[in-house]
Amino acid sequence: MAVESADRSGSEPAVLIGQPAPMTHRAILESPAGQQILQKSQHSAVGTPTQAKDYLDAFVTHADADELIVSTQASRTETWIRSFELLADVAGPPGPSGFLAI
Repeated sequence: MAVESADRSGSEPAVLIGQPAPMTHRAILESPAGQQILQKSQHSAVGTPTQAKDYLDAFVTHADADELIVSTQASRTETWIRSFELLADVAGPPGPSGFLAI
C-alpha cells in the first residue's frame, strides 16, 4: 500500500492512502505472481483439437506427468466452454478416475 507523500512542495506527487503503488509492467512480470504467469505461458497447446491433443500428449511424456491441469484463454463464457468441449472430443473416454484421459 502506498502512503501519502509528506512533501507538499509540489515536487513529489501525492499518493492517496490505501491506493496500491503504481507498478511498471516489468515490476509486475518480475513479481512472484508475474513469474508464475510467465512460467505457465511457456507451454501452450494452440491449434485444432487434434493439434492440441498431440501437443498435450508430448508434454505429458516430456514432463512425466500423471495428470494435467488445463486452462483456456477466452473472453466469452461460451467460447471458454466450447474450448473444453473440443478438447474433450479428442481426449477419449474418461479413465478409471472419471476424468478424461489425454
